[in-house]
Amino acid sequence: MKNIVFFALLLGFVSLFAAEGEKSLIIVTTTNIVANSQTLENFIADKRARGFTVLLATETDYGGENLKGIERAQKIREWLKTVHEDYSYLLLIGDANAKYGDVPMWIVWPRHSYSNDECGGFALDCRYFETDALYGNLTGDWDLNKNGQYGEHELDEGDSGMSFAPQLAVGRIPVYFDDTEELDIILQHAIDYGNQTEEQAIYRKKVLLPASFYYFKGQKMTTYTWPYTLDGAQSADWIHQNYLSDDDVSVTTMYEEEGFVISEYESTFPIKNQTLIEKWEDGFGLIMWFGHGLPKMVIRTVWVDDENSDGAAQSSEMDSPLMIDSTSVFNGSFSAPGFVVTVSCEVGSVEVPENLTHTMLLKGAAVGVLSSTNVTPLDSTDYSDYESELDIQRFSENNAGALMFEGLLEGESAAFVYSRVREQVGLDGSIEALAGKMMINYYGDPTLTLYDTVDDKTEDEPDEKESDSSGCSVLVF
Repeated sequence: MKNIVFFALLLGFVSLFAAEGEKSLIIVTTTNIVANSQTLENFIADKRARGFTVLLATETDYGGENLKGIERAQKIREWLKTVHEDYSYLLLIGDANAKYGDVPMWIVWPRHSYSNDECGGFALDCRYFETDALYGNLTGDWDLNKNGQYGEHELDEGDSGMSFAPQLAVGRIPVYFDDTEELDIILQHAIDYGNQTEEQAIYRKKVLLPASFYYFKGQKMTTYTWPYTLDGAQSADWIHQNYLSDDDVSVTTMYEEEGFVISEYESTFPIKNQTLIEKWEDGFGLIMWFGHGLPKMVIRTVWVDDENSDGAAQSSEMDSPLMIDSTSVFNGSFSAPGFVVTVSCEVGSVEVPENLTHTMLLKGAAVGVLSSTNVTPLDSTDYSDYESELDIQRFSENNAGALMFEGLLEGESAAFVYSRVREQVGLDGSIEALAGKMMINYYGDPTLTLYDTVDDKTEDEPDEKESDSSGCSVLVF
């Protein structure tokens, strides 16, 4: 069953959002991008033709022309505080690198108290990572203790500390090496998506669920032994039954059919890299995958054979074939993009050029992506039991993705739904719930919904909103 309490809250926020000026967008970018992009002007015109008021801002508006990284991020956030009340959405376009980017993400430290062992022995340091959460919430002090490390569990929490109450629904399009040609391709995909006819958009009620095993019982980790078998198909199947069971929604599953232990869940096709790309090219409006991730790839976990018959998966008995990577997406041919939830670590790591999230947007495999910048936590839903309620005390890409898909099917934008999920899910006060809220971000045009078509456009464009925001409706979440 669905979490009725959460969805009732969400519906209330959605109706208020729609009543108070939903169609209003701030675009924060750079003078260089404005000067060199051949498509940004058309993108803005398309939004205005759909009834949006749009405010375009560069460093000449938000300040810090000679600043990069955190200093530029601070300038952008302070400027947003002065204009956000008249707007619903924020689109960030530029170099997202938190250390030297011109439209940077923020580095946050929710796991500041962890040792490397508590990070699971991963090669990367899981204690800190990038987020856009501070642009969505403009009221909280995310460095309450003034030590220069934002978003620290307990240390930056309190009445005036960090908050996930949203003032803006945020999306981001990263730009690497000032490559405005790549940006223009991504912007054009968003324009083309919105200008499909209703007939062309029929594919959007099709759902693709590729899932691999994550771990097998007895598998040796760095400092411990994994206690149970974890098949991503279990979560996928639970989400299918509880959130994707309407008659007009078509679900295609791709689960593990190779190895000593195969998935017990019914699979439409076996999960293989080439098969996944070929099926995806047919067009799906909603895609959620499950597997171990790195910035440029996701792998399957296959227990090839129990060679010593001990019932425990040994490293010598296992294989890690490719599920999907940036290269296979880049070489694919996609004409019907959808919204993607990546239940994988690190595939939203913006500091890595050609990361999987950016490649999906560039190639038109996706118009919106929910993905993580670090090692992603689990929630506590009993996905083995179809009758269990969705856990909203912890925070993961599983529960966030399920609720985002629910909101999309109800007609809301993914970025708006995720802004509410960030506030209303992950309530147990734990380090991992806090980390999940921060590391999982939304990429792509934040205004897009599952049902945008060319019929939404009007003949007359609204007047351009002036920078003083006078005469505009106020958004109240």
